[in-house]
Amino acid sequence: LYVKKLKMTNMILVNSILLNLLKGVPYDAAKEDLKQNGIALDIDRPMLVFVAEIDSYSDKNNYHGRYLAMLKIEEVFHRYLSEKFICNYASDNEQTMIWILQSQDAHDNKGLLYCKQTLEVIQDVALDTMDISLSIVYEDFIPYESLSATYRSEYAVLVQLRMQGARQVLANTAFYA
Repeated sequence: LYVKKLKMTNMILVNSILLNLLKGVPYDAAKEDLKQNGIALDIDRPMLVFVAEIDSYSDKNNYHGRYLAMLKIEEVFHRYLSEKFICNYASDNEQTMIWILQSQDAHDNKGLLYCKQTLEVIQDVALDTMDISLSIVYEDFIPYESLSATYRSEYAVLVQLRMQGARQVLANTAFYA
């Protein structure tokens, strides 16, 4: 039980640090937070950030069930992307999921096409195995200095899609610029 609580506490800590990065923590403070807490994210290297949202879930009023569904989706993302990417996950509410990825190979920043194709597979897996429709918004690799603005832009597109009633969308913010 103690190990389980410790793991949950660490998840909450990592989540809060990543959310702070998305809000635009200055470079030096971000680098220190990541180092102190052993988070595998090198802000000196390009990164991918994308946001996802559960469009439809069988029991929308069951927050515990939705949270468990988000954890299952996180596992699917990790299973499909962790071979080529270092994956960092955060959530800012009961439906929005955020990933910050970096290539496992420090010299390979051309993984966007692979990532996009894998995101399509992840959407299909979520729909076929969990009956969860998932929309995902992404952009190309960015430097740390662009992380906050990119996240805000992606989130705005996600909200726009939600308001339009769109489901199971995989969108690049460049399409909405």
